[in-house]
Amino acid sequence: MEKLYYKQGNEEVKPDVDSYTSLIEAYASSSNHRTKTDTASKAQDILSKMERLYEETGDEYVRPNRISYASVINALSKQGDFISAQKAQDILEKMEERGQRSDDDDSVRPDIVCYTSVIDAWARSNSEDAGVYAEELFRCVDTIFKETGDERLKPNSRTYCSVINALGRSRAQGSAERAEQFLRQMERKYDQYQEESIKPTTILYNALIDAYARSPLVDKAERAHALLVQMREQSDIEGREYLQPDVITYKCIW
Repeated sequence: MEKLYYKQGNEEVKPDVDSYTSLIEAYASSSNHRTKTDTASKAQDILSKMERLYEETGDEYVRPNRISYASVINALSKQGDFISAQKAQDILEKMEERGQRSDDDDSVRPDIVCYTSVIDAWARSNSEDAGVYAEELFRCVDTIFKETGDERLKPNSRTYCSVINALGRSRAQGSAERAEQFLRQMERKYDQYQEESIKPTTILYNALIDAYARSPLVDKAERAHALLVQMREQSDIEGREYLQPDVITYKCIW
């Protein structure tokens, strides 16, 4: 497409933000683990090219948007290392900065999907401080949501789950207990507002049980079993089928 456009000047095949972003998404969704580092690098290269073209020409047709940046963050979140997580964080901060410019619209302003993806990146980073970074990001976006009321920034069950995963995998002292605090906070909000977007599910409980399983706590087995009992009671007695223990639950327990 690029070759045809630049060689022939054919406007019908001119690359635009949609075509570049589709290519980024293709790299981001690549399931080949042997080449995932290469695909993430290519996704970043395409984004950099879009930024350069826009800066040089001012052509709105190649201006990266929220989806362009989010797709690169998604690719980086799958890498499973500290450097990639930091790159994802840097892109998020760039989006925040550009989205706050008075002469800019909000097409590049990050939404909750972007924040959650960066939290995912930290959860997979194998960093001992993953939980710290995840909590800071959560507090940041939650504060912005409360101050602005922007529904696009409202933390959801996916966000909470990502924070719990990050805390559980960080191995830092007290992480599992903080992970449970996040789950209880979400449960209180759900009981109060009954919003589907923050409904606690088996997936969240599994993440918390796994956090305890990874922790150095002496009573971690008892805590994990207590969560299993709670899931059974709520699903069987209270009729909350969305908390029914599954194979992963028992695998984490045993």
